[in-house]
This record gives sequence, structure tokens and C-alpha cells, in this order.
Amino acid sequence: MYLTCKVSPKLLSLIKEI
Repeated sequence: MYLTCKVSPKLLSLIKEI
């Protein structure tokens, strides 16, 4: 689940940017 931990922050950043 290391990938999910790395992708989660990126997804959150994208949602916050929009």
C-alpha cells in the first residue's frame, strides 16, 4: 500500500488546486 500513500497526497493536491 506504499503506492496508495504516494498517490493519495497527489490526488488531494489536484483536488485542492481545482
